[in-house]
Amino acid sequence: MGRYSGVCQARGLCDPAAAVQRFCCIRPGFAQMFAYLLNHADVRTILVESPQHFARDLIARETGFRMLKGRGIDLVAVDHPESFTADTPLAMMVRQILGAVHQFQRTMLVSQLRAARERKRALHGKCQVSRAGH
Repeated sequence: MGRYSGVCQARGLCDPAAAVQRFCCIRPGFAQMFAYLLNHADVRTILVESPQHFARDLIARETGFRMLKGRGIDLVAVDHPESFTADTPLAMMVRQILGAVHQFQRTMLVSQLRAARERKRALHGKCQVSRAGH
């Protein structure tokens, strides 16, 4: 087992608002988890699927990471455990560069989808997405 062997899940909490660009402290799911951590000193680690699932916005991600670190709470990205745990100038630069690349890719995708919808509207007068089962 790796560095985090012996970790057990104290409580599973879901934060669906992480998909939008909001600072972690104002998301209801995160606020509930944070309150739990503050009341249970034996739990000091948050596991997230990836850094982008903690916060999609680079500034929000770094600010949230620093806030948690200041409270003695470790943030671990399951897909790359060292992304938040290493606190060297190089690790911080890599986190920021990867965050900036992810933010750029997301912005490009949104732009491309918007352009495709506008082209479809120009050709067909409407742009509807049919959803199976709806």
